[in-house]
Amino acid sequence: MALFSSSYGQYLVGQEHVETLNTIFQQHPGTDQGFLPLSISVRSVYMNLLAEISIAVDDTPYQDALDVVGAINQVKDLEREGLDLTWLKEKIELIRLPMLEATVAAANEMNQRATLLTDNHF
Repeated sequence: MALFSSSYGQYLVGQEHVETLNTIFQQHPGTDQGFLPLSISVRSVYMNLLAEISIAVDDTPYQDALDVVGAINQVKDLEREGLDLTWLKEKIELIRLPMLEATVAAANEMNQRATLLTDNHF
């Protein structure tokens, strides 16, 4: 564990998350300005989760829409505790929209095939 400090608080985070959190707070310094939890252990868990989500969004292509929905829900949970994660929601949205478009295109193709099968057999 490593002690990570922002302008608004201190957190115990995994050593592997320090660089990610440094980048986050350099680019988005007010991220934790309204952060509500008082306990350093709770605050630290949330900071570790924030780092993990950020790493996943930046480095790992999402395999399916459920991964994206999970990330969106985690971000919403963190926002309820007072973190300003507008920037992270925008990044996730850039991933979600192409996935949604691909899903709609696949559904339309399946509907067209079903219509063709139905028209040819009845």
